[in-house]
Amino acid sequence: MKFDRQPRYEPLTMSDRKVAAFHRKQLREKERYPLFPQLVETEQHSVETELSKRTTSWANSETSMRANISRSWRSARAIYFSLSAELRSDIAQAWMSWTGPRTAGYFWAMVDMRSGNQAQRVADHKKEMAVHIARFNELAPIQIDGRLAFD
Repeated sequence: MKFDRQPRYEPLTMSDRKVAAFHRKQLREKERYPLFPQLVETEQHSVETELSKRTTSWANSETSMRANISRSWRSARAIYFSLSAELRSDIAQAWMSWTGPRTAGYFWAMVDMRSGNQAQRVADHKKEMAVHIARFNELAPIQIDGRLAFD
């Protein structure tokens, strides 16, 4: 099964421009509350602390994103391997000839469409909406040109 690897991004760096922007932000915070400059200063932190926070947030975000992508691959592959050999062959052939990005989302969509799961969900949703529309028309029968508005 071919797939595009998820790239790892370079670690966060604090350039001179980012440091200057951070200092401008702190200055704006102080100017926003001129009556409480000491309180604002106690709530603010250093550039090193900000870099540490951003680095931690960045790493957590990347870990979460990669875990989500892995979960998508596992889910799509579980559905794929639960299908008949004929359907798997059809999907495998379509996937190998696919010229777009080879990501978990595209594979999942291909498996979802060709397995019939998507069509079943759409049909279920239409039935559910028909019940809601019928109920709505009972409660508020708005007519336009002699027809119910929500049919």
